[in-house]
Amino acid sequence: MASKHDFILDQGTTWTRTITCQNSDKTPVVFGTGATAKMQFRPFYGSSDLLFEATCTVDTSTNPSTATGQIVATVSPSASTAVDLNTLEQGKATENGVTVCGGIC
Repeated sequence: MASKHDFILDQGTTWTRTITCQNSDKTPVVFGTGATAKMQFRPFYGSSDLLFEATCTVDTSTNPSTATGQIVATVSPSASTAVDLNTLEQGKATENGVTVCGGIC
């Protein structure tokens, strides 16, 4: 299911986040073999313009006792550097989506 989250990335650096998915009983989700995840960054919520995508690694353990329910998302320095900061509306990007910092935010 899609959801909105605000992240701040420093331009030109590696950014990594680990997302842990849990069932309603707080046990880790067992994604299983072949599971994939996608994380896209856009200038603001609802935008059809894609800034870049994160590379996602999913825990594909099929054993409930060893599954972590984790997705690790990574953005490379080259991906965040490619964003033209002049095309982002600073307030809108900070409040509704991704802020990519070329220096101090």
